[in-house]
Amino acid sequence: MKKELIKYGVLLMGVCACSGLLLSGVYKLTEKRIEKQKILEEKLASQEVFPEATAFRKETKEGETIEIGLKDGKKVGEVYLVTIQGYSGEIKLKVGIDLERKITGIKILESFETPGLGAKIKEKKFLDQFQGKDKEKLYLRKKNPSGEIDSITGATISSSAVVNAIRKRLSPP
Repeated sequence: MKKELIKYGVLLMGVCACSGLLLSGVYKLTEKRIEKQKILEEKLASQEVFPEATAFRKETKEGETIEIGLKDGKKVGEVYLVTIQGYSGEIKLKVGIDLERKITGIKILESFETPGLGAKIKEKKFLDQFQGKDKEKLYLRKKNPSGEIDSITGATISSSAVVNAIRKRLSPP
């Protein structure tokens, strides 16, 4: 009985070790592809949040890298990569801002918010509310009477996090 227990324990350890080696090997093989895909997704997101721009140039401003949107070689706005704390974890998004400091678009790149509630921050219905808004209109109606953004029912923390992060980006450069 004791020998069998040792035998199965050693066998289980061997299977776990092989599985771990196999998983790390697959990760190493796919790591570069995954990184390239993330870069492509971020590039496409920049175009999505600032469709007027035909090209983007990266620039460092106050220690932060932003993308300058260009059309015919002239600056038409900026695209920011924003990471904020939501209810269930970090929310990573891109926001496009034109020269008048109005929002041209928002794209949620990564979110770990609660499915069915906070995850609704990715939905078009929520994100479209921001289009063309400036800092003065960017408040949740629930919290400020002059606000023009409706929060997601049951996900006020997630909604507030997105609104507050974007308000901060709309401050003059």
